[in-house]
Amino acid sequence: FLMPNNDAKKFALDLNRFADKVELDLSEFRKRVTLGIKQKIETKTPVDTGRLRSSFAVSDGAPSDFVPPEGNTNALGPIEASFSAPYDTSFVTSNLPYVIAVEFGHSDQAPQGMIRVALAEMQTELEAAFGEL
Repeated sequence: FLMPNNDAKKFALDLNRFADKVELDLSEFRKRVTLGIKQKIETKTPVDTGRLRSSFAVSDGAPSDFVPPEGNTNALGPIEASFSAPYDTSFVTSNLPYVIAVEFGHSDQAPQGMIRVALAEMQTELEAAFGEL
């Protein structure tokens, strides 16, 4: 699932504005936000076999090509990012074809989706902690 390009750009600009407002190590900030989003998405992802929940991978610079194996799994997707470059782009990616259907209401367990909800929650948390972005 890829966020619409305009939404992704706005979110990235908001994060840059936030980082400029406070004195943070930008690499550490990027890491915390990215891993926080991944965790929120995983927590909100409905579970049948666990494959979708385990499909979310984190990477730097480009989306991951990770696809979890078929079958039951309790594992979580990999973190392939080093977070060493403060201005690199982080990706939280799922390459399962049905992630889009689940995100847009196919599951009764997550009728509002999980990715959009996780991103909205993260933005709300950051705004509450540090003011409007």
